[in-house]
Amino acid sequence: MYPDPYLRTQILTAPANALPAYTCSAALMQCRRRNKVKALEAMHVLMRSLRFADEKDDAAWTLYRLYRHIFSKLYAEAWDEAENELVWLKRVLDPKTKINKIQQDH
Repeated sequence: MYPDPYLRTQILTAPANALPAYTCSAALMQCRRRNKVKALEAMHVLMRSLRFADEKDDAAWTLYRLYRHIFSKLYAEAWDEAENELVWLKRVLDPKTKINKIQQDH
């Protein structure tokens, strides 16, 4: 899943809060390469990584719906749309990104 050795090392040594952003980076890289199978695998990892506290866990359900939306774009090979969503998602998931910067840009 990690053809880039640098990204592989980052993922294997990353703190837990950085893993979603790195997995999103892997999906983005595969999207740009038009590698449908690997991009879908990365999105599947993101979807499986969610933890639902209960049925009303709004944050987890919101992320799940967003991941499914991007998954469907990748599945349909809508590469440009999927790439735009993945770029934005990567910024959101990056633990170093400030939330007010995201709100200004989106």
